[in-house]
Amino acid sequence: MTWLRLLLATVLLGLVCCDEVCIHAELQLCYIEISKSEEFLEFCDLGSTFVQCLRTATEKCNIEQDLDVSDFTEAIKEVCKEGSETNEKFTEFKACFKEGSIASNECQQTNFNLLKDAGLDPEKMIHSTIEVCRKFDSTVLCIEKHIEAACTADGKNFLSKFYKPVFNIEKNYCTKILGNRDSTFQVSAWLVRYLTLIFLFFLLLFLFHNWRSIQLAYGTKYSNRSGPKILPISQRPPENIFIALLGKIQKFGKL
Repeated sequence: MTWLRLLLATVLLGLVCCDEVCIHAELQLCYIEISKSEEFLEFCDLGSTFVQCLRTATEKCNIEQDLDVSDFTEAIKEVCKEGSETNEKFTEFKACFKEGSIASNECQQTNFNLLKDAGLDPEKMIHSTIEVCRKFDSTVLCIEKHIEAACTADGKNFLSKFYKPVFNIEKNYCTKILGNRDSTFQVSAWLVRYLTLIFLFFLLLFLFHNWRSIQLAYGTKYSNRSGPKILPISQRPPENIFIALLGKIQKFGKL
């Protein structure tokens, strides 16, 4: 379920936000809501919760979604509508997408190592994120190559409805970072705060079955053989990776 929490953070961070305190609080509330389950559920089992959290956040915080975020949430609603054509096609391609995602581990390993080495140090995160941005286009091409090999071109084109909008969010922030190298450190830190969380989503989505690597990098409780081990709520740490990252970078840049 960790990957879905990261997905939630990714899309929330694609919002045009004028009230950081509000969106920070809503992100934590959504995290708590999704964390209530003790089982590792299928994507669509939590789809309605995800969309509702996003709708509540935008309404409460009076913020605006960009088109990529809207496209992504609409794709979730459509694919989770039982009996719909999109739902049937997603079911058809789900197994090969899993296969292609596992194969695409190699595409992200260098970037994964960069972020792992940076840890939660804000300055190191900025430098590692710049390096990740420089490799962004080649990383996407590599991932798509593996998805197409597993699912054919037809499958890749269909599945792109789900991953393309989030790739676009990341691409937009990368463009800002690489195009404003002479801007202030505070502005860079603000962008990195968003981009790092977005990229963490892809690390867990496409390294979804590489539990040992994720465990070593982030210290979370995973099982090598049977998927993630969900801790009882009473044993879970009070802060998740998003909140920890936001807190660590907070003093280096404000919205």
